[in-house]
Amino acid sequence: MTNFLSKFLFIGAVAFILTIGGTVAAITETDDVGDVWHYQETDGGWSWDKYSGDKPNLDITEVSHSFDGNEVTLTMKVNGIIEDSEEITYILYLDGDNSNYGAYYTNNAGYVGGEGEASGFYDMIDSPVSGNTFSATFEVDNPDESYTVYGYTQEYIGSEEHWGDYAPNEYAPWHSEDDDTDDTDETDDTDDSDSGDDTDDGTTNGDDDSTDEATDGTSNGEDSPGNGTPGFELMLVFLAIIVATIFIIKRRKI
Repeated sequence: MTNFLSKFLFIGAVAFILTIGGTVAAITETDDVGDVWHYQETDGGWSWDKYSGDKPNLDITEVSHSFDGNEVTLTMKVNGIIEDSEEITYILYLDGDNSNYGAYYTNNAGYVGGEGEASGFYDMIDSPVSGNTFSATFEVDNPDESYTVYGYTQEYIGSEEHWGDYAPNEYAPWHSEDDDTDDTDETDDTDDSDSGDDTDDGTTNGDDDSTDEATDGTSNGEDSPGNGTPGFELMLVFLAIIVATIFIIKRRKI
């Protein structure tokens, strides 16, 4: 009886492993509620400011991705609902070592496209929305790459102003601006403390180091995800091309 039970448990364990073998648990990034930001002209300039109003349909609560073999599912949840509007776009971006994918939803239509080694791939997304959730499932060519996911919502009112939320927050442009301000303050303190420390042989290691730190801080800020978020600008152009193509096809059918 003992041997029979052992064999039964072993077979059950093998069957369970085979069942879940190709599936990887979803990797989820949560995002704070009430962190929508507003880009507008103030005092003769343009700047990001935390929005004091209520825009739950833009307010991301989480983004996630999971693999099942070479099939990936990207998911975004918002605090309100996924809204159908020409002025609102929901974006999920899967950033890989060599292959990148962007999934979009706007005005009752979903799309997905590739960059890098996935360049040339694009497709429509079936049933992308349910309540507060936007999801995209598609196949990737290189599922063994290391991937991360982030999301972005945006609402444009003409060219005058727009609102948005990033998840995770470090991909947001306002997040980088905060970092740059902190780096500048630290650099100023370093310069004050190191001034007058030049050695008799003319070496100015202290001043050179502070200059290098300031340069590095500025460079990191400019290259960080928030300032020119990878893929977003190019993929938005890609989205416009798809929309135009679909419009032409529909016109021909009419």
